[in-house]
Amino acid sequence: MKRAYWRWAHCGIVWLVASILLAGCSVVTVPTPQPDVTLVVSGNVATGGVWNADRLRGLGLVELVAIQPNGEELIWQGVLLKDLLDAAEPAPGTSQVIFTNSDGDRVEMSLHDAQACEECLVAFGLWGRDLHLAMPGQPAELWVKRLVSIEIQ
Repeated sequence: MKRAYWRWAHCGIVWLVASILLAGCSVVTVPTPQPDVTLVVSGNVATGGVWNADRLRGLGLVELVAIQPNGEELIWQGVLLKDLLDAAEPAPGTSQVIFTNSDGDRVEMSLHDAQACEECLVAFGLWGRDLHLAMPGQPAELWVKRLVSIEIQ
């Protein structure tokens, strides 16, 4: 009986030590943007239209380690939101940005706040097949998954 107990205890100790050593360590692959990824930029902008993966890459890809609202730390790759907004050239007097996901859910943010966010990304999702907003320091509802359009009003 003692021998069986010690085997289980030994396994438990090994598992505990391995868990402690591996805590915080994770292998995350940075997605390769797929060519069919698209984002529609519309509204009061000079340069709207459909942005595909190549056009987005042209703004310069960056990697960002960000903690999501759920506390999970992930490596994101994408383009800075402020660079995309600058490239779209919002018309004078515009004040709002509306982000829409593939389900039609919409969230709003002030254009000023979006342009001032130094680390906000339009990021390629896992496998690079869709887009997400990675918005460090912003409310959870702005972390939009499956982003399909940005409208500037």
